Amino acid sequence: MKAGALRPGVLLLGLLLLGCGPATPASAGQASCQQVKPTGVARVSLTIAPCPARAGRETIVVKVLDGSGQPEAAAGSGSIRYSMVGMDMPGLPKDVSLSNGDGGLKTSLPLGMSGSWLLRVRVDQGGGPLTADFQINVQ
Repeated sequence: MKAGALRPGVLLLGLLLLGCGPATPASAGQASCQQVKPTGVARVSLTIAPCPARAGRETIVVKVLDGSGQPEAAAGSGSIRYSMVGMDMPGLPKDVSLSNGDGGLKTSLPLGMSGSWLLRVRVDQGGGPLTADFQINVQ
């Protein structure tokens, strides 16, 4: 076998390995830190910060999106009922109000343990209430 015959294979292997590197922390966390759920004609977007979610206080921003994915002008008011998935914890589920801020509705949640959390978002606006369930993983 000639030495030159191996070069295209080695080059191809090198290019494949370059494409298989680890994801950057920002791109890895973005998928789980922003979620969008359909609610009929509109969609509800939930964003968590800091990202990735860690045990402690998390800032939650909720936006109502129109059919083209653009935020609607007036989101109204809303609330989040949150609980830990599969855990019977005293004081949970708990309801918190959302206030206007950051171009949407905002709150801060004390997610005290790592694991899966269920957030049921309710947004009240002119067309009636919108409800969407989100599951987030806290590290």
